[in-house]
Formats: sequence, structure tokens, C-alpha cells
Amino acid sequence: MKSYDTIVIGAGMSGLAAASEICKANQSVIVLEARDRIGGRLATEKLVDGLIIEKGGGLIHGTNNLMYTRIKELGIEIQELKKEEDDVGVIETIQLLFIVLLLRLNWHPKPKIDESIDEYVDRLPFFPKSLRKFLDFASLDIETFDKVSALFFIGIVRKMIIEGEMYLDHDFLIKDGYITFLEHLAKDLPIAFNHAVTKIIWQDDQVVVETNQGSHSAQKVVLTVPIPILKKMDFEPELPQEKQTAISAFAPGDILKIVIPVQKKAFKTKFEEGFIKDAKFVPVWWRRNLDGDTPEDRL
Repeated sequence: MKSYDTIVIGAGMSGLAAASEICKANQSVIVLEARDRIGGRLATEKLVDGLIIEKGGGLIHGTNNLMYTRIKELGIEIQELKKEEDDVGVIETIQLLFIVLLLRLNWHPKPKIDESIDEYVDRLPFFPKSLRKFLDFASLDIETFDKVSALFFIGIVRKMIIEGEMYLDHDFLIKDGYITFLEHLAKDLPIAFNHAVTKIIWQDDQVVVETNQGSHSAQKVVLTVPIPILKKMDFEPELPQEKQTAISAFAPGDILKIVIPVQKKAFKTKFEEGFIKDAKFVPVWWRRNLDGDTPEDRL
């Protein structure tokens, strides 16, 4: 059984970033990944004609975040998605409304620690009833407002006021796909693929991580798996009840992503790379073949 300073479980964005920082600190580390690839919920695929599609997440939201800054530092080519000037969605409208209300109320009442946006809004004075129904359709990325923490959302609103950029104000694509950034993070990292973790055993002087291909030990473990996987993990001894309760309370949203390659433009609307206005709250996203600007654009 090999021993390390730290074991990182999961080779998604968080796991790779954590392992990279640990290596910079001259600590020994190994990344255990159940799949045969890096990226986790990010998965770039290149089609035969060179078109790049993202099976998972595909956008970088805004310029005031660490990912955007790091990608610019690495010189990775990105492209901003264009939006029509009057294309203001539900989430943008609600953000502006929250800013106005909270400034007027001097940030009171404060959200409770376990309160969702829906629950918080129901306590807010002066919230227009005519707009309350829109919360049923609104989401933060793919999480509906009955599942998003009000404290987290207020943090976003505060950040917007300080930095002057609304969430979703600027969206970017990585030209050659998210895999480009992931490969930078994973460079020179020791990653053990096809190592599915079956149990984590906490002992007095070490942590033992059992996998389908043997065991590893370390002084510390960084766990970066998605919530549905975390819920199924076996810990010995069991996690404290408050942690179990917190984990069980998470309910990630579902999303269905359909990619349809076409030989010629399928829409009459004139627009650049970006989103077409929502139809019944289903976003349609047109992506051109970035290797050329011929009329044979692709979806």
C-alpha cells in the first residue's frame, strides 16, 4: 500500500486544481479517478469535421472569476458569446430587482443559513407579487430557486455591486474546448485512472482509501466528487450526523443537453455566436465552426 501526503479523489476541475496546488507546495499527492479520463462533468468531444462540442458544462461566466483569469494567463483562446442588447432574461431581471430591494432595505432582513431564495423572498417586504411567479421558472445555472441558498445568491449580488458585472453578463467559450484548460491543470500530475473508491477509513495516524484496484494511505484526503457520488460513499467511521444531514439536503438539478450538427444555417435569425432568445424557457445555443467562417456553419 503506497502512502502520500494527500490523496485527491476525483479528477474533475476541482480535483485537478487542488492536486496542482499540493504539488506546488512540494507535497506528495495522487489523484484517484473512477473514469478513464480527466474532467468529471466537463467532457469535450471533437467531431469528425473538427466541430467541438461540450457534453457537460461549456461556458465561463464573467471576467471576475479565477477561471477566467487563469485561462487568460495561460494564453488559451476564448471567444465571448454575443447577446442582443434587449435580450435580458429572468435571472438578470431578478438580480437587478434584488439589488434595488436590498439596497433600499440596507441588506435587511438577512437570509437564514438554511434558507432558499424562494423562502427568503417570501419574507422580503416590498417584493412585487407580480414578479413572484417568475421565480418558479428562474434558475441559477441549472438549480431552481427553491434549491439555491439565499446566502449564496446574496453573495453573488454583493459581488456584482462591488465589481460592476452582473452574473451572466459576459459568457465565454474556450475555442478548443474545456479539455484545453483541463490538460494544463493535469500536466505532470500523478493520476490513477479507473480507480473507483469503495471506502474511506479514518484512522488515528492516517487515512486509508480503498479502491477497486487496491488501497492507498495518506495524512489527508481531498474529496471532490459530485454530490450524488458523495451520497453513496462508504466512510469508516460514519460521518458526523450534521455532515450526513447537510449532504443529504443537496439536490442537484437535472439538465438534458442535445447537440444537433447541421450542414447549413437552420435559423433565419441574424446573430453572431451565442444564444437565441429562449423559447418557453428552453435556451437554444448556436455555435459556429470556429475553424472557418464559411456559410456552412454548424450548431
